[in-house]
Amino acid sequence: KFVPGCYTLAVSEQLPEEMQ
Repeated sequence: KFVPGCYTLAVSEQLPEEMQ
């Protein structure tokens, strides 16, 4: 739901792709 790209990569490091 947020900015796809850098944000998703940063989140993927901390938590799974649930926030996507």
